Amino acid sequence: MTRIFYAEDDGDIAALVMLTLGFAGFDVQVFGDGEAVLQGLRDGPRPAALICDVMMPGKDGLTVLKELRADPELADLPVLMLSALAQESERLQIREAGASGLLTKPFDCDELTALVTDLVEGRAAEVNS
Repeated sequence: MTRIFYAEDDGDIAALVMLTLGFAGFDVQVFGDGEAVLQGLRDGPRPAALICDVMMPGKDGLTVLKELRADPELADLPVLMLSALAQESERLQIREAGASGLLTKPFDCDELTALVTDLVEGRAAEVNS
């Protein structure tokens, strides 16, 4: 199974993503905040991709993304950002920080699966509006 890390502070959304991607054959490991996912990335086996919520308490998703892109060991990790707001200014910040893709909440589960599959297979995900 292909391992995916997911940083999300909302338990219901995390469960939905785990279930959706689990049915598609992915092994999803959930982290409740940005600091925990960064520690998991530095400590354990590397996942094929990271899904990261933008708005989290403590270290938010944009900060996580910027730290990943600045880390030579993790800079090339595909990162799909999830956002409930995704205003134009936020989308621009996410693009500039180096996200591989952006999906706005609420999202379609089939679209999530397709985007993650594309990331894992080395295809860039479109940063949508």
